[in-house]
Amino acid sequence: MQLQQNDIQFVTNQSDPTVYLTLKRLFKDCKKFWLSVAFINFSGYQLLIDTLTEMEEKGVEGHVLTSNYLGFTDPESIKRLKEFKNIETKMYEVKDNNVGFHSKGYIFEYEDCYKVLIGSANITQSALKSNVEWNLQIVSKKDNEVMINILNEFNSLMSSASVVDDEFIKKYEKFYKDMKTIKAATNEKILDENLKPNYFQELAVEKLIEFRKNGKDKALVIASTGTGKTYASVFDCLQVNTKRMLYIVHNENILQSANKSFQRVIKDKTFGMFVGGKKEIDADFVFSSVQTMSRDYNLELFNKEEFDYLIIDEAHRATSPTYQKILNYFKPKFLLGLTATPDRCDGGNVYKIFDYNIASDIRMEEALNHDLLCPFHYFGIRDNIDLTNIDYKDVEKISEMLSVQERVNFIIEKMYHYGHDGNKRKALGFCVNKNHAKFMAEMFNEAEINSVALTGEDNAECREKIIKRLQDDNDPLEVVFTVDIFNEGVDIPYVNLILMLRPTESPIIFTQQLGRGLRKADSKSFLTVLDFISNFNRNYMIALALTGKQYDKDGVVTRVKHNFDNIKGNTNIELDPITREEILKQLSNVNFNTLKYLRQSYNAYSKYKGEEVLKLIYFSAGDGAPDPVKYIRIGKHYLNFIESATDVKFNFTDKENKLLKFFDSMLPLKRINELILLEKIIEQNEVTVDELCHAVRELVPEMSYESIVHTCNYYAGKFFDASDFKNFGGEYFVFENNVIKPNDLFNEIISNDIIKLHLIDLCAYGKVRYLEDFGNTNYGLPFLKLYESYSMREMGKLSNYTKKESSIRGSGVWHDEYDNYYLFVDINKNEGIKEEINYDDYFKSKRIFQWQSPNSTTVESKQGQIFTKGLKPMHLFVRKEKTEDGVTMPYIYVGTVKPKSYHGEKPITIDFELDNELPKPIFLEMEKIKK
Repeated sequence: MQLQQNDIQFVTNQSDPTVYLTLKRLFKDCKKFWLSVAFINFSGYQLLIDTLTEMEEKGVEGHVLTSNYLGFTDPESIKRLKEFKNIETKMYEVKDNNVGFHSKGYIFEYEDCYKVLIGSANITQSALKSNVEWNLQIVSKKDNEVMINILNEFNSLMSSASVVDDEFIKKYEKFYKDMKTIKAATNEKILDENLKPNYFQELAVEKLIEFRKNGKDKALVIASTGTGKTYASVFDCLQVNTKRMLYIVHNENILQSANKSFQRVIKDKTFGMFVGGKKEIDADFVFSSVQTMSRDYNLELFNKEEFDYLIIDEAHRATSPTYQKILNYFKPKFLLGLTATPDRCDGGNVYKIFDYNIASDIRMEEALNHDLLCPFHYFGIRDNIDLTNIDYKDVEKISEMLSVQERVNFIIEKMYHYGHDGNKRKALGFCVNKNHAKFMAEMFNEAEINSVALTGEDNAECREKIIKRLQDDNDPLEVVFTVDIFNEGVDIPYVNLILMLRPTESPIIFTQQLGRGLRKADSKSFLTVLDFISNFNRNYMIALALTGKQYDKDGVVTRVKHNFDNIKGNTNIELDPITREEILKQLSNVNFNTLKYLRQSYNAYSKYKGEEVLKLIYFSAGDGAPDPVKYIRIGKHYLNFIESATDVKFNFTDKENKLLKFFDSMLPLKRINELILLEKIIEQNEVTVDELCHAVRELVPEMSYESIVHTCNYYAGKFFDASDFKNFGGEYFVFENNVIKPNDLFNEIISNDIIKLHLIDLCAYGKVRYLEDFGNTNYGLPFLKLYESYSMREMGKLSNYTKKESSIRGSGVWHDEYDNYYLFVDINKNEGIKEEINYDDYFKSKRIFQWQSPNSTTVESKQGQIFTKGLKPMHLFVRKEKTEDGVTMPYIYVGTVKPKSYHGEKPITIDFELDNELPKPIFLEMEKIKK
């Protein structure tokens, strides 16, 4: 057979489509299939369960051959395959240790051809999703000799294989158990002394080393639960050769666990507990509860400089009086805070305690992408409950609608259908309210699934007892139904199944509930998440929850369409087709930028935080937290939005509103100088350039002196035009003789304590968000980070532009005073745009961008020569569309470009090659709409 060029495709998980997506597409329209794979485990089977179910419903005949080679195929997988009426399942039994079974072939028959995927991939989650696998997909005519030989070989192996029936499974279960015992004996766990830092721990320790080199004596480590924060502190203590260390936390169980972690790695120190009646004060490394250590007579047992390293675990509590008492007493050489949730509702600023030195800030998606958390298989399952006419705030009514036997039966059916990893089901079910939780537990118990309801009515001792029972393989308890109490701060590593039984109202609560099952454990290779989705007019919240902390509508839509494949590794997200289409429709109708939506967003979050008026610093909480910049944008400043969203009234004057607008509009910071200067002015009134330089370099060590001076000139209004002065209420600062100071107008306005406290809060939040987005890196001039969002006007600050910033606005092509050229491009032009400026600009690939020059440009002109020959540095900024839901969108900086080829003139059509290949999520978002 003569193969055409596109008859053979190379399939690997390092490019699109992955092995998993390729298989799903091959199954879709096939008439028959044959699978021959050496290994099948439940993690891979579960990924294909819906596809195989669809094959059964269509009556598509299938044949599956696997093997007992090395005892890798698990009994649960073949037991489930056996249940499919349309699939013949057999196992090739390897009896000679010198002969292995390594085949990995997937054969699909269609009307006029066969398609074969053959290579290295077994049916495991890693092989289908993340491993380095090499496979060829081949299209063959039905009479092709090679194809006939493949089918003959398959049939020959099947004829000598064992039928998978009940008797065989019973025998194989014993074989599998025996093999596991042998493996456990021969494959001992890595010795404690060989423990190595993971990706996050390496980054954190490197950053801590850098901080100390720059004279810092404190830092904060922020990371999702389960990523290994404690071991990060262990490895840092080890590399600085800590002589004496004090570890403080509020919970004795955490204390005991931390002690064990340190002892696993550090062998040449003594370890002691200082809690309750146990006071082992002479140990090198002392582990104490905050309750014990904060007592005066206990503190006095130690010298203030007793410890060279002090660690505060659960550091978000460090603003409380008991922690402050300890922190004010001891004077360590280095102070380290560890936390997953740095926000506090007591008004304290945790970041300030650690001088804003953030050694790491790793959130869920990044942690999953680097295999720091247990991967999850999420299934969004449509149920038959109609909540379209129910107010989302009417919790009692929603509970009543969901508490029906029919839905319970459906949940149980799907729970058995999808299964879970591990021998015993260890499930958390998140409910609407207490009544719903109690109802679910009662119904599950009637169905002989041992369950309990656990709510806020149960004390801490009861909760701890239930958690231990759930994780115990020998305890009959299988499911805990709960509301609210397991959202955060609870570590239940062995949970292998999460049931989402309530409409998703809060992205942050969804993320925290999901997080309860993401800690890695020996007994599971993945977490199963079953989300039961009713017909509800706010189901788009699911998409926001799965997207992460910051989002725009285009980004969310792209992720839904592509099943959230931005999350790498073995995590997999599947929404049923009806729900996916419903969410996409809702997203097209919802406007994230209306006052009504933003009020709902704010009020939901303030309810979750337990306060009516939230400080900006509370929005640095992590995955799922709203973006307060949206509130500022619609309210002109944050406190004005608070007035529109709550019953609180500030009654600001016009000049007060203008000053608040001036400073709030700086968010999100693209250069940290501005708010550090504001903070210094509030603290000490007059600020010299050298003082500002020192303060900025405390956080961004290599920030240029020129940028510092440029900031002072910006504050003095040097780059403002008449409209700026009108909008922002005039000048607030005077910059003379390298000293900047506020004028009487500024001092008068901030004599209002509400405004002053807000500006202090603004500085705190602005710095934290900046450090999260940009870190401590000096990006040079222009001060640009790849794939960050920028407005045209912001380029004035970031290039130290000394002319009026308004001159930059609306310039598709602009250059600064250092001859850097900036190209600002809308991929999809507005409807009704004049034909002469409707340029055909788009990404041809992740490396090539087609751009058309201004209409008047000829090849021989000065600009034509710069564009076609790359004579000057050229920076490309793109956005999909100018506006989204009525709000002007920023541009994404995709880096520097060089001309690869060109043709024509007036305009010149140029193919630019990007110096940095565009990441897949951005490439997909920047799709050009075909007109």
